[in-house]
Amino acid sequence: MFETLYPITSFRRPLFPSLFDDRFFRAFTEPASQDIRVDVKESEKDYTLLAELPGVKPEDIHLSAENDVLTVEANVNTERHEERDHYVFTERRSGRVSRSFSLEGVDQKNIRAAYENGILRVTLPKLTPEPKPGARAIAIEGITPAENAAQPVVNGNNAQA
Repeated sequence: MFETLYPITSFRRPLFPSLFDDRFFRAFTEPASQDIRVDVKESEKDYTLLAELPGVKPEDIHLSAENDVLTVEANVNTERHEERDHYVFTERRSGRVSRSFSLEGVDQKNIRAAYENGILRVTLPKLTPEPKPGARAIAIEGITPAENAAQPVVNGNNAQA
């Protein structure tokens, strides 16, 4: 049932769409550090989504479920400063990243999440399939139950001579 838990959108959309918005080209045009990398594991009773959010403070992570879509969002603010020899290097990165996933087949009332060591773990319990009703006879108006049983069934329909 893993095929029901699929990504819907990437972390952001450009102002002007182009050929390079295609998922294939995106891997070459966007730095990998700007995307939320995820692993999804499936067990008999649930899915486990593991999202990598290194360096993100727990209060900067937002998780929501709306209209059968799970969205993971995070505000990313990092700064790196290096000094060696006569070079000074400072790099800052800030922005918002997000990923969305379909929640088809997921018990949305019982979703749980935890964040530890830069990994957001989201447990998505599977819905328990409702038992399908077995075959049953359907009465036809104007025919008594005994006459109904006497009619042969052809391709799921009572044949009338």
